[in-house]
Amino acid sequence: MIIACVGGRRGNPMLKKLGVLGAAIAVLALLISSISPVSSGTTCNEETIRASEVFRDDDKGEFNFLDLDGPGDTSGDYFVLSDGVFNAQGTKRIGRASGDFMLVEFGRNAGAEIDVTFALRHGMLTVEGFNEFRDDSPVLAITGGTGRYSNASGTLEVGFASDRTLFTFNACV
Repeated sequence: MIIACVGGRRGNPMLKKLGVLGAAIAVLALLISSISPVSSGTTCNEETIRASEVFRDDDKGEFNFLDLDGPGDTSGDYFVLSDGVFNAQGTKRIGRASGDFMLVEFGRNAGAEIDVTFALRHGMLTVEGFNEFRDDSPVLAITGGTGRYSNASGTLEVGFASDRTLFTFNACV
């Protein structure tokens, strides 16, 4: 864009006003063109994945507690998870879950900050969030992934059965 000044030292006052008005319109047009339009909606391929973590005696998974600050549970202690992930019925292995649960609060609002990566057939999904232990149905954020899930967002709903933890990924991929 080129903005020219019209008139000299003793130029026509009307031309000067038109020049200033033209410059103001040009600056306004530049500002308006730099604002990106707001999309009415995002493109999203919604995908629901139902999975579970099965509790078995022969399970080779690991769930270790790291007591970092003296004996007993204190803020900053970790549970580290590495375990198989199965279909919702618990009959077929479909991937692996690895992550950690850092204890951050005790008492009435006891809970943990959770970061877990689920390695599945078409890529990995990462989830994180805070879970109060008194919550029977925690919901965590899907924060990204790889492969088919490289731009994933959404939520992971966690449920509990007597023999397994149930996962429902509501993902936008």
